[in-house]
Amino acid sequence: MDQVRAVVDQSSLCKQLIKYECHHSHIWDSNGTPFAWWVTWDGRQADYWGGASPGSGKCACGQTGTCSRRCNCDANDYTWREDSGFLSHKNDLPVTQLRFGDAGDAREEGYYTLGKLICYP
Repeated sequence: MDQVRAVVDQSSLCKQLIKYECHHSHIWDSNGTPFAWWVTWDGRQADYWGGASPGSGKCACGQTGTCSRRCNCDANDYTWREDSGFLSHKNDLPVTQLRFGDAGDAREEGYYTLGKLICYP
């Protein structure tokens, strides 16, 4: 991890794609309790999803106002939805863990994608 962090620190930009495809499974409940999150390089539970700002408690669409809740997946319905975007806050990268709940019922499904850490000089 020390070597990876040295690359991140010396780079002008780093990013990592994160995506969650959901079917009757959400990222945050109506009270803002997270059911899905990722863990930063130093073990912190992140409070934002790809394309959103640290501390926002939202996904990209929640920050831009293009979804009705914090995230598309928070509709928690029987339609396939997706929340995705790049994480680019260097102090948090790379992602070391993904954690998911709210997929225990046979009708709840979710698929995740975690992209490569990409850094530019």
